[in-house]
Amino acid sequence: MAKLPYLQTNTPAAMLQQGTSSTYQDRYLFSVSIGRSPAIYWLGQYVEGRFDINHATGPHPLDLGDLLYAPNLLTDPQGRVLLWGWLSELPNPGGLHDYAGCISLARQLQLSPEGYLHQQPVPELRQLRMEPSWTAATVTIAPGESRHIAAEVPASYFDLEVSLKPQPGSTSCTAGIVLPAWSAADTVNSRNGAAAAAASGSMTENQGAILVYDFASCQLSVIIGPGVGQEFSAAAAAPAGSSQATTASDSNNSSSDNGSQDVAAMLLARYTAAGSGSDGGASGVRQLGGQLRLSPFQPLKLRVLMDFSLLEMFTADGQTLSTRCYRGRWPTATNSSRSNILTSSIDSSISSNVAAGAAADSGYVTSGQDSSQAAAAAAEPAGSATAKGAPGGVWLLAFGSQVTAEDVGMHAMSSAWVDQAT
Repeated sequence: MAKLPYLQTNTPAAMLQQGTSSTYQDRYLFSVSIGRSPAIYWLGQYVEGRFDINHATGPHPLDLGDLLYAPNLLTDPQGRVLLWGWLSELPNPGGLHDYAGCISLARQLQLSPEGYLHQQPVPELRQLRMEPSWTAATVTIAPGESRHIAAEVPASYFDLEVSLKPQPGSTSCTAGIVLPAWSAADTVNSRNGAAAAAASGSMTENQGAILVYDFASCQLSVIIGPGVGQEFSAAAAAPAGSSQATTASDSNNSSSDNGSQDVAAMLLARYTAAGSGSDGGASGVRQLGGQLRLSPFQPLKLRVLMDFSLLEMFTADGQTLSTRCYRGRWPTATNSSRSNILTSSIDSSISSNVAAGAAADSGYVTSGQDSSQAAAAAAEPAGSATAKGAPGGVWLLAFGSQVTAEDVGMHAMSSAWVDQAT
């Protein structure tokens, strides 16, 4: 339990100090987790040596993910309230290794003027940023298309910041960020990798994730599991001039009207079906997320941090989502971030995303490139390929109407696991 300081805003200091509204009274956070269940919390008053849970608001989920539990709070010498949680393994190894897991990133807790819990990564985490890095003032994604960005930044340990904005006046718009799965060397260009993993019961290998935000409903979803987004990495790894074909499992969907659909539900159904074994067994694909405290069609400012299997997301309004995504190791392959790859329909909903995501726009700045190098890169012929490891970076998607990504920055992030995993 801890008394929470208020988030620094333009609210008059006198109002905060005087507590003229119940909104600005002292609030304490009381958080618990029962067993391995995700943590929950209450906000309320501390009266006569006890937390008054009967008049507190809650319980609320501490995190929109599925794993964060056993939260620990402390107040540091600067007066900041910090939280760490435990992120267990999936599945639980059991036996002597029942304790297996890791600690989340440190979070700073505050109260918004409206009285909401506001969580953000501590500023010190920026000190873990390292090269390579990639920035862009603006990236435009047309509906049904994607953009592969920051290909030079490692896909397994990074710090990404982006502000996603829907097209003004749109009535249906969904944005996505793809952290694609990659398959074993013998199935790198095959859709059979996910099904093989599912059939063998290997639900914690070859995983990918797609973050989906519906601007109309303000619903943030993350689809995670074997084979999720694999067609993006397979397309990027295809040899120059090759065509990465995929098949449709639902010919009734069309890319022209996919903005009116529940994109997260469509993706969940697609990857669940693709990953199920021949006996109809479980695919290992799951959906996480929840409602954000934003107005419809308000821009979404997001920070995504990945440290191999640890995936943590923070929204500008102070909500978080933490989980594990076991992407595994990428086999050495020929990779091109600029190849012009045409695909057939994938559920007729994300096929053009895969094709367009292979094309790179000029005008982006990658750390370490001077203007002549950037110009040469922009003029690089489509289809050229260089020998690289996993395609780095992420893919940005748009459904329904145009999405603009602004103030995009992606950095490699120092990781305790890099030396052992690279």
